[in-house]
Amino acid sequence: MNLSEYRKELIGVQTFVFALPVISRFFDPRAMFFPPLGDASGPWKFFALAIVGVSALLPYTLLPRTRRRVVVSVLFLLFIVSAGCYLSLHAKYVVTIPYSDGSSDYVIRGSVRNPELKKPYESMSDVDLIQHAGHSDEALEMAYTKESLLANRSKVFCSYVGSLVLLEMMLGSIALTGNLFGNDDPAPSAAEGDHDKSPPDAGAHYLSAASDLKDAPCGNC
Repeated sequence: MNLSEYRKELIGVQTFVFALPVISRFFDPRAMFFPPLGDASGPWKFFALAIVGVSALLPYTLLPRTRRRVVVSVLFLLFIVSAGCYLSLHAKYVVTIPYSDGSSDYVIRGSVRNPELKKPYESMSDVDLIQHAGHSDEALEMAYTKESLLANRSKVFCSYVGSLVLLEMMLGSIALTGNLFGNDDPAPSAAEGDHDKSPPDAGAHYLSAASDLKDAPCGNC
């Protein structure tokens, strides 16, 4: 498969990868297209799209010509592990903030409370604390230390992007492998098949012609 053919395959692969977070909302309304990374989430989104987009070319440049099924299996296992890490970090650090109208919002909490918190805020749950403090970065930094907020956001972001990168690399490798359950070795081309054919034996042809001439009737005998 040349690069132009692989780029055509990438259209379907990337469409599926970028649509996966949207599709997941049909199964879980709490699923998010992108993790809640605060007020300035624009650079995070751009960085994520750039990484996932560039990673689509990695299978074409790095995938070996042999043992491709092994590579696909390893990528699949790594994707399962990374997706599990993301779901675990999401459940640990992402807090759901319910509203009275039935809607909800999502915020990544910090791990360390602000030491300047006074009673009763220092003993509140994360949900109650964020509801009282607010959802903006400035308000969250009054409830948690800035370092812990950035550290938890980075963990969730890296696990999210890493799982999408591995998913795209796995799908791209499958597209290059073709028959995933067939033979890893590519089939010989028509030119190679013709080249392998042995030429006719010239000596056998000569002996056959001589035998026919011997058996032919002689008009002068």
